[in-house]
Amino acid sequence: MKKSLFRPFLLAACVIAGLLLLGLLPEWGLGEWRAKPVDLLSSLRNDAPGDTIAEQPVIAVESDSCRPGVTCIADYAADTAENMAYFYGALNEAAARPVRIAFIGDSFIEADILTNALRDLLQERYGGCGVGYVTIDHVARTARHTIHQRTTGFEMHSAVDKHYEASLPDLSGYYFLPQTGAAVELSGNAEYSPRLARADVSQFLFDTRGGHASFTVSTDGGAVQRLTAEARTGLQCLTLEAPMQRVRWAMEGGGSTVCYGLTMDGRTGVALDNLSLRGSTGLTIPAIPAERLVRLDALRHYDLVVMLYGLNVMARGKRDYTAYGVQVECMISHLRQAMPHTAFLVMGIADRCGKLPNGSIGTLPEVVPLIEAQAAAAAKAGVAFWNTYEAMGGKDAMAQFANATPPLAARDYTHISEEGGQRIAHWLFNALVWGHELYNMKQHQP
Repeated sequence: MKKSLFRPFLLAACVIAGLLLLGLLPEWGLGEWRAKPVDLLSSLRNDAPGDTIAEQPVIAVESDSCRPGVTCIADYAADTAENMAYFYGALNEAAARPVRIAFIGDSFIEADILTNALRDLLQERYGGCGVGYVTIDHVARTARHTIHQRTTGFEMHSAVDKHYEASLPDLSGYYFLPQTGAAVELSGNAEYSPRLARADVSQFLFDTRGGHASFTVSTDGGAVQRLTAEARTGLQCLTLEAPMQRVRWAMEGGGSTVCYGLTMDGRTGVALDNLSLRGSTGLTIPAIPAERLVRLDALRHYDLVVMLYGLNVMARGKRDYTAYGVQVECMISHLRQAMPHTAFLVMGIADRCGKLPNGSIGTLPEVVPLIEAQAAAAAKAGVAFWNTYEAMGGKDAMAQFANATPPLAARDYTHISEEGGQRIAHWLFNALVWGHELYNMKQHQP
């Protein structure tokens, strides 16, 4: 009898001891999912001194002549004729040719969040139409509302797969192997913007790997055309020029062919390509063969490449990101060698909040040192940096985003909503426009 009365107390003691031990475990997770820390004593103590959050990261170089109210872009190019000047100069030619932007990043921009609003703002100001480059398929295809896409007969691989050929992905991190009946159809969603519902040019990017391949392509207003690829190794593309609201590319033959994506563009104005890859750190980019990037630059030259990574790099308890910064420099160097006349812009990681040791929800202590490492890498590489964290409002901004009405971020305090993406897009747009205006003012100085 005494033993049975004692057992509940013994069980409770074991459970409490187990939970206390769980509180000693480091944070862990799979991909972008993170296990929440267990800390029974969090409400009984204040933050540890080591968890004090700096209000703002210390950025190595100040941006010059910044307009009040704008979070300006800091360009670390050694020469005023380098880096962002390539993009600003291209904007002056937007009425005569396409000005292309590649936005590469992780799930923070997945499903065209943030980039859809930025694309619309830039096209409204500088001209252009169409959704740009879209991979053959995507893990978040159904969540992307700016396009209607139907894909059949392609085997999807990416740089975050357990088993993939590291040399095959393109800048998006994806590659696709066609099967019998492989086809992809794409159209823009006019409900988001009338500029998405029309295009003048569609390209299909692939590599026959020395074999033979043929395609059929059709639009909503034209007959089916048959196009044959060259039997050679290396990235190539086929192009269809015609007014279109919808385009469909289908494989007729080419078992060895590797496919990448298709485009819907205007002949002039801005084209913005969303190249997100869930779970990516961006550090697999140096594995892309240089000749593929050189060929991409020839076929679809980017005037600006924006890099937004960090969600899959930040780890609870880690405060030193020096080694990561060196890796970012290597990534930038690899891209710049292949794209010597392209501007590069590193976007710092957005604010990221979580449960702090005192039980409150606030900016995680790892955020600021990671941003500082990203800014330092941009400075050493001689490219540009934009402080997303500062633009959002700094410390605890993501918690404020999540608690807003309507919500500007998810309750994971990591990913933004479409409304949050629109906010950040406007801030980045203002920074790009001011940089362009400042560039033009300097060009006219005696």
